[in-house]
This record gives sequence, C-alpha cells and structure tokens, in this order.
Amino acid sequence: MKKGVMFFGLLFAGSWLHVSSASAGESMGDAARKAQEIHELATSDVIYVQDELKALYYQNLQIIDLLKQIRDILDTKLENTKK
Repeated sequence: MKKGVMFFGLLFAGSWLHVSSASAGESMGDAARKAQEIHELATSDVIYVQDELKALYYQNLQIIDLLKQIRDILDTKLENTKK
C-alpha cells in the first residue's frame, strides 16, 4: 500500500514538474476537451491509469492557466490602488 502511494506521489510530482516547466501552448478549451474525452474512456481499472493521468495533466494545465489569470488580475488591481 505504501509503495503504491509513494509511486503515485512521485508520478504526480513528476507530472507537476513537467507541467510547470512546459509551456502552456495548448488552449484551455482544447485541454478541457481532451481531459473530458480521457475521463469518459478511463475507468478505475489499472489498465487505464496512464489515460487517467493524461486527463489529470490536462486539468493541471487548466488550473495553472487560471492561477496565472488570477495573478495577473491581482497585479492589475494592486497597480490601480497604488495610482
């Protein structure tokens, strides 16, 4: 059980590093569509773990883009309050 948790933890950490270092060149609509398609195909079966991780990858792209948008909005509001 612990080995499985460690494996998925390392896999998640590796995918997070890959996502954070990769450029988010894909559109968020495309990422959402791909994630939805993969979630529809994947089940909880072990065979589909890789597909499920791909879906998580595309969802992480969406989350990163939303966080960047929030950061930009907050920076803009901070600049406006300083003026």
